[in-house]
Amino acid sequence: MTGTLNRRRLLRTTVSGGLLVLAMTLTLSVAPHAQARARVAAAAPVTTTPISYRFDSVLTAGTHAGAALHGWLSGTQDSTGVLTATLTTDVLPRLKAGCAPYVDFGPACGLPPTANVGGRIVGAGPVATTALTAKGLGWTWVLAGSAGGATGSWAGALLQGSATVGTWTLTRQTTTIHIDLGLKSNAKSKGKVSLTGAVDLGATAAGWAIGTYSPANGGVPSIVQGYVNAQKSSLEAALPVGARGSVLITGWSRPGFNVLNWTGTFVGPAAGEYGTWLGQG
Repeated sequence: MTGTLNRRRLLRTTVSGGLLVLAMTLTLSVAPHAQARARVAAAAPVTTTPISYRFDSVLTAGTHAGAALHGWLSGTQDSTGVLTATLTTDVLPRLKAGCAPYVDFGPACGLPPTANVGGRIVGAGPVATTALTAKGLGWTWVLAGSAGGATGSWAGALLQGSATVGTWTLTRQTTTIHIDLGLKSNAKSKGKVSLTGAVDLGATAAGWAIGTYSPANGGVPSIVQGYVNAQKSSLEAALPVGARGSVLITGWSRPGFNVLNWTGTFVGPAAGEYGTWLGQG
């Protein structure tokens, strides 16, 4: 009888121990998968936001050493720092007639040169760095740099291959403005100017604005630069008028029916030439 009881106790102990080992084995095998699922669930999804920066550069080497370039970079940046954008700048003076490529810049077609920009902004705050590549028609730049002194600004060296060809800055644009306008010279103006078209600008927090003027007749857009105050209540900009140069427009806005109505004056492109303009946007 005693032997039978001992065998029963041993059997119960063996079964209980086996079940315990099996439970621990299952727990250990399932735990890594559960942890992996938790990590995937906890990982933040990659999000994409639109970006817009003013671009300024001074070339320090090559045929165009000393020339200043201005434009803007617009596109998207995702939450991992990957940037995809387009860079548009004003043109340098033609080296020769026609559409021959610049030796060290890009096409001389009278159009604002554009480039596809890709790369990453690594880190955040004052220790962030940039590694961006701009590829245009016949030219490639590398924008290597870091965060600037102001929030949302970047600066660094402009590289072509391994050579430094200039410096650059990117300043975040915080507002946009669109104006459909028409301007006409005063009857007493020495010269006559008449234009209609659209002005589209992006402005930094400091009010420095850059964008395009697109003629209503479908002509080639041109680069416009100027200043817009924070409330979009006043504007000053240089508006190209072809081979004659630019007119300097000054205007003031007032709100009405969900739009801004603009009125203003202009001078130029030559001395003694002036007039008025109206706009809405």
